[in-house]
Amino acid sequence: VAHMLNPDAIERAWLCDEPLILHPHPLAWLRYGLAGACILDWKCCVTFALSDVERIIVTDHKLQWRLQNKLRSEQRPSNIPEIRIAREAYRAA
Repeated sequence: VAHMLNPDAIERAWLCDEPLILHPHPLAWLRYGLAGACILDWKCCVTFALSDVERIIVTDHKLQWRLQNKLRSEQRPSNIPEIRIAREAYRAA
């Protein structure tokens, strides 16, 4: 069972010291040209999956809130990566 679309994006973000782009659902991931990743199963350990990522860019305000709450519930606040919203999300709001 897949927990995430494009888990290779997580490794690339870590290896290249780039921010990871996270999408709220598979359709958004497709719209962005398959760039970044999408969490499919929020019951999985999101902290473990994102443990090496320092910066995350989300494409949706609700995703930012959900991700921050999930990470806070799974780990200490000092280990939570920086989470920002993509500029496109601001224009859509």
